[in-house]
Amino acid sequence: MDGLDTGDPVDFRGVEFTASLTEELQQAIVRCSAFGEALFTRCHFLAPIDFKRFGFQGATWFDDASFESADFTHAVFHESACFLRATFNSSVTFQSATLGKAANLSRARFKGEANFSTLERWPSLNFDECIFEDFATFEMSNLDNASFSKTQFQATRFRGAAFINQPYFRNANFSDLANFEGVNFAKGANFRYSKFPNGGIFAETIFDGLAMFSGARFGKLSVFTGVKFQNEADFSGAVCQGGISFKGSQFADLFHGPISARDVNLGYAHFERSVRFEVSTRNLVLARATFLAAATFSVRFAKVFLTDVHLSSPLTISSHRHQFTLGDQVVPDPEAGDLNPLSKVFQLAGVNAALLVLNDVDVSQCSFSGAYHLDQITLEGECRFATPPRGIQWGRSIVPLRRWSPRKTLRDEIYWRSRRSTKDLERKGWDAGDGNTDEPPSAQNVAAIYRQIRKAFEDGSNEPGAADFYYGEMEMRRRSENVSRSERGLLHAYWALSGFGLRASRAVTWLLIAMTVTIVLMMGWGLPDHLAKQTATGVISSPGSETTLMIEVPKQHLYLPFDERWTLSRLERSGRVVVNSVIFRSSGQGLTAPGIWIEMISRFTEPILLGLAILAIRGRVKRS
Repeated sequence: MDGLDTGDPVDFRGVEFTASLTEELQQAIVRCSAFGEALFTRCHFLAPIDFKRFGFQGATWFDDASFESADFTHAVFHESACFLRATFNSSVTFQSATLGKAANLSRARFKGEANFSTLERWPSLNFDECIFEDFATFEMSNLDNASFSKTQFQATRFRGAAFINQPYFRNANFSDLANFEGVNFAKGANFRYSKFPNGGIFAETIFDGLAMFSGARFGKLSVFTGVKFQNEADFSGAVCQGGISFKGSQFADLFHGPISARDVNLGYAHFERSVRFEVSTRNLVLARATFLAAATFSVRFAKVFLTDVHLSSPLTISSHRHQFTLGDQVVPDPEAGDLNPLSKVFQLAGVNAALLVLNDVDVSQCSFSGAYHLDQITLEGECRFATPPRGIQWGRSIVPLRRWSPRKTLRDEIYWRSRRSTKDLERKGWDAGDGNTDEPPSAQNVAAIYRQIRKAFEDGSNEPGAADFYYGEMEMRRRSENVSRSERGLLHAYWALSGFGLRASRAVTWLLIAMTVTIVLMMGWGLPDHLAKQTATGVISSPGSETTLMIEVPKQHLYLPFDERWTLSRLERSGRVVVNSVIFRSSGQGLTAPGIWIEMISRFTEPILLGLAILAIRGRVKRS
C-alpha cells in the first residue's frame, strides 16, 4: 500500500484485514486523504478502522463487509456509497459525514451503537431491512430521501432531524423507545404498519405533508404533544395499547381513523377543519381543545372529558356500539374489561352547550354545572341519566322511611344531596363516590340546570322526556334556601299530593283516600234517616183560573243510633253522593246540615286531586 496516492482507485475485495494489515491501511488513509473508486466488497476488518475526515472521490463499495469498529466521522463520499448487507460488530459512526449521491445500507447489521447524527443533506439513504441491535441516533441530520422499511431498531433517536422528502418507515420495528422529538417532515412521513412496543415520542414534530400511521402498533404511551399536522393525519387502524397523547397538537386538515388506544389525550388540541374522529378507548380527554369547524367523535367505551372546550361549530359525541372495521379487518378494542360500549361524558364546565350534540351517551356521571346555554344542548338517541336510590331508605326523620320514585337525575343533584343536604334521610343512598372535593352547587343552581335541560327537551319536541327534569327542578326549588316559607310550603304540598303534577298514582291515591273519608263522613253524619217527601199545599180554583201551590221541603234529620248508620244501603247512597259531587258536580241527594258542608268541602278538594291525576297522565303521554 506504500504506492497509493491521493485519488487512486483501490480494490480490496475479499481481503481479510488483520490487525497488521489494518495498520497499513490506516497509514495509507492518513497519507492519501482520499481514494478514487474504492472496492471493499466482502472485506473483513478484524481491528478498528478510522476513516475520519477521509474522502471517497469515486463510488465506494463495502457490500457484505464486516467491521470490528469503524469511524466515518466527517467522511466525504463524493459519489454513491454501498454498505449492502454489511455487518458492524461494534460501534460505528458516520457523524457529520457528507454524501454526494446515494447511500445503500439495506440489510446491514449494526451490533453496537450506530451514530448517524448531523448528516448534511444526504440525497438518498436506504436502510431497508437493516437490523440495529443497539442504540442508533440520527439527531439533527438533514436527509433528502430516506427509507427505513422493515428496519428493526432498538432504542433510536431522530431528535431535531429534517426530512426534505417523505421518509419510509413502513413495517419498521422499534423495539425500544423511538424518539422523533422536534423532527421536521417537510413532505410527511410513512409509518404504516410500524411497531412501537415501547412507545414513541413525536413531541413538537412538524408534518407538512401526509402523516401516515395507518395500521401502526404502539405498546406503551406514545407522545404526539405539540405536533403540527399541516396536512392529513392518517391513523386508521392504529392500535395504542398504552395510550396516545395529542395534547396541544394542531390539526390543519382531516384526521383518518378509527384508532384503538387505552387513553387518548386531545387536551389543548387545535382543529382547523371539519373532522370525524373514530376511537375506541377507555378515556378521551378533550379539555380546552379548540374546534373551528364541525367535529364528530364516534367513541366506544370512553369516559369523555369536555371541560372548557372551545367551540365555533357543532361538536357531536356519539357512542359506537359495534367494533370498528377497516375494510374487512376488525379494529381491536382496548382492554376494557366489562365496560359498556356506551360512552360516558364527564364535566361540561366552560362548554358552550348550544353547539354540543350528545348522541347515545351515558351522562349519569356528568356534571352540567358551569356549562353555558344548556337550554340549547342537543340530546339525541338513548342518553342515559342517573337514577335515585332504589328500595326503601330508613333514617332519622319525622317520617323515618323514604322511597324515591324512578326518574332521570342529574349528577349535580346527587352531588348536592351527598354533600350539602342537612337531613340524614335526604342523603342516604345518594353517593357521589368519585372523591371530588369541589364545592357542590347550591340547590338553586341545580334547579336552574334542570330548568335549562327541560327547556332543551321541550324545544326538541320531547315534552314527555322533559317531565323528569321538571320534577328535578321543582324538587331542588323545594330544597332551596332562597325560597320563602310560604312558597316552600306550597311546593311541599304540591309534591306530597301529586309529585308536582307528575305522579298520577300519588294523586289518585290521595283522591281515593279523600273520597273514602268523605263516604265515611256521609254515612256517619251526612245522610238523614230517610229521604223526606216534599208536599205541595194550596187551594185549587175553578178550571181556567190561576192556582197557587206552596211546596214544603222538610228538614233532613238524623236520629238513627250511631251503630245503625253503617249499613250497605247507606254506603251505596254515600258513594253515589260522593261520585256525583266529584265527577258530575251535583248530588241530587237530601243531606243533613253537616252533610251539606261535607259535600261542599268534597266538591272543592277532590276535583283538584282528580285534575292533578289527569295532569300527570297528560304530562307523560302528550305530544307537542
